Order: sequence, then C-alpha cells, then structure tokens
Amino acid sequence: MQTSRVQLALNVDDLEEAVEFYTKLFDTEPAKRRPGYANFAVVDPPLKLVLLENQGAGGTLNHLGVEVASSDEVEAHEARLVGAGLVADEEKDTTCCFARQNKFWVTGPDGERWEHYVVLADSETFGISSSASGPGARVCCAAAQSSSAAEQETQMDDTTSIRDAVRRRYAAAAIEARAASSGAVSCCGPSAFGACGPTGQGAFGAALYGEDEGAAAPGAVAASLGCGVPTAVADLHPGEVVLDLGSGAGADVLIAARRVQPGGRAIGLDMTPEMLELARSNAASAGVDNVEFVEGYLEEIPLPDATVDVVISNCVINLAADKHVVLREAARVLRRGGRFAVSDVIADPGMDAETRADMAKWTGCIAGALTDDAYRTALADAGFEHIEIIETHRVHAHAAAAVIRAQRSATPSSR
Repeated sequence: MQTSRVQLALNVDDLEEAVEFYTKLFDTEPAKRRPGYANFAVVDPPLKLVLLENQGAGGTLNHLGVEVASSDEVEAHEARLVGAGLVADEEKDTTCCFARQNKFWVTGPDGERWEHYVVLADSETFGISSSASGPGARVCCAAAQSSSAAEQETQMDDTTSIRDAVRRRYAAAAIEARAASSGAVSCCGPSAFGACGPTGQGAFGAALYGEDEGAAAPGAVAASLGCGVPTAVADLHPGEVVLDLGSGAGADVLIAARRVQPGGRAIGLDMTPEMLELARSNAASAGVDNVEFVEGYLEEIPLPDATVDVVISNCVINLAADKHVVLREAARVLRRGGRFAVSDVIADPGMDAETRADMAKWTGCIAGALTDDAYRTALADAGFEHIEIIETHRVHAHAAAAVIRAQRSATPSSR
C-alpha cells in the first residue's frame, strides 16, 4: 500500500450497479466485497473508494478520510491537527467497514466528517465504533448495512446509534436545503434532500402542502421532509400553545404560529443544530415572531408539565428508537384535554425482517414505524383517548402515511 491515500466514501442506492460503474471508471476490480459494502484500492490516482449501500441517499457523500500505513502515522496526524486547534474524536481498535482499525475523526466547517485511520486486520462484521457513546456517537461510518439482519437489529436497539444516524442524515438535508435556497447546488440538477423518501413522487415533502401553506412559509415548506400536513388536522385556535416534535426546517411551526395568533405561540423541538439554524432563518425570512426553536430529544422534551395545548409532528416519531417514551413525553407536556395531531408512517403488519433491520430505511422513515395496532396501544398506554388513525397515501411497499389524532385524557389515568 502507498504511504497514504485519500478515501472517498459514497452512498449508493444500488451496490451492484455502482460496482459495475466504478470498475469501468478506474479499470480495476473491487478490493473487498461484503453485503451492502464494497471498496476499491485505486493505484492511479491513489484513492480508497468506499461504496455504502444506503437506499434513498444515493449520490451523496458519506464521509471522507485518509488511510495511512501505521498506528504511529495516525497518532502523528492526530497530534498535528490537535496542535492546530481542531477537535479529534479518537477510536482505538474499533471495528468499522469490515475491518479493525485505529482512527480519529475531525469535522470540517460544513459538517463533513474526515477520518484518519489504519487497517489492523479484516473483520467478518461491519462493526460499530467501540468508543461510540453519548449524543454524538457514531454507528461506524453511518452505513446502512451490516453483515446480517440480526446485527443490524442489535445496532437499532441502541438509542444513541439511531439518534446519530438520524442526526447525520437530517443535518446533511439541512445543509443541502440552505445551499439549494442560495442556488449553490443548481449545477447538480434537482435537489435530493428529501431525507424521508421519494419527494419527487409526492409521498414526502413540499408537494403535500397547498398553496396557502406554501405562501405562509415558502422557504420552510420547500425544505419540508414530512409525509403530511399536521396543521391541516390540528384544529388550531388563537391563543393556543403548539409544540412540533421534530420541527425540521420549521414549516409546520410557522404555519401553526400564524393560526394561533393573536396570543398564541408555536415551539419547534429538534435535536439537529443544522435544522434549528435553518428553521430560525426561515422564521426570520417569513417575519414570524411568535415562535421558538428548542434543541432537545423527543424522549426528553425540555418543557414543564402541562404547558402545551396541541402537539403536532410530521413524520418524525417513527424515527425515534422508543416511541412509547416519546408518546409519554407528549402526554406529559400536554394540558389535560390537550390534542395530539400528527402525520406519521404506519407499518404494514407483515413488514419483513430485512426491511426492519435496514438503518437506511430507518432514517428514511420506514423501518422504525409502528403498525396501526401498536400505535393505538402505545397512545392508550401514554394516557391518550379518542384515538383515530387514517391512512392517507402509500409511501413504501410495506408502509403508508397516516393522520393520527388523539386527546390527552381530561381526568387522571388509573394505569
């Protein structure tokens, strides 16, 4: 191997098709093939090309890197970059991309992730970074595939891992949305930042909004990643306080804010700093001032008990690792008799295990979805009543978008 070489890791929709293309492009066969994964060791120019099968994210950058020949070189690069004032996240003897590695990560000014690493040995499993912990932890290289469905399901049991995979996907969507609004990506054709799925087919995104909603928050609606329009079914009134779980670019918050005037306000909760920045910018552009955007997790809503009249959400609850906790938190912050009105994805009862175990389909709003019966049970367990779930349109072979409405019990629960 060369002393060092740049690594380029790309998301692809169809691994076989991508392998065929890059084999022709660089006139070389893959150096490694595994389920959902391939890499090329290109000699001229010196390049490590990594392909990660992430359906729905094809054509986007997964991460960047520099592969070196020894752990000493990794440590030398880390010392140099730390000395230059960069923050390095170190991982020793971690398993990632079917290899044991020593590495560290740094983050570029636009959120791009760079790894410096050495391969210690091959591995039969895709792997999870051994040092990953806390809100900023990583699922290896944020790939969709592991060597088996069972291993992927184990990854998904880790709330932190799911949060990180979701955060990465939606941070990228926010960055692309801002670039698109400024015309920075026009040379690359139509935008592909519909993180929840095929926006061009009308299943997700801005196409679901009517002219009135679009006019109320044009920039935010254009960047919408949802599967419905929850404000259309929330029956909002002046003076009410509305909370949007997973507010994204802020479209539903801004629409709600206008409808609860005078005297009301709308709060957007999101865990992704890039989305919060985009939402605040959209609110300023729309001239809406009765809004607040708060950073936090759906499982730990940073609001006092009984302070909200209506909870809305647009295709986000399905992304949470533990929906039961999210729904209990929604009930906690609602006043008694308060309303729950969300758009979300509902899984078919027969969704196959392979789809359930696919991290790309989780971050794409499919694999983590509850069935109709499971959603009803979870809402009832959280203290909701008058539960109504109405399918609106199909979003996947095994799932549909739905309007979900309920009311927090007006009397204390006996559960």
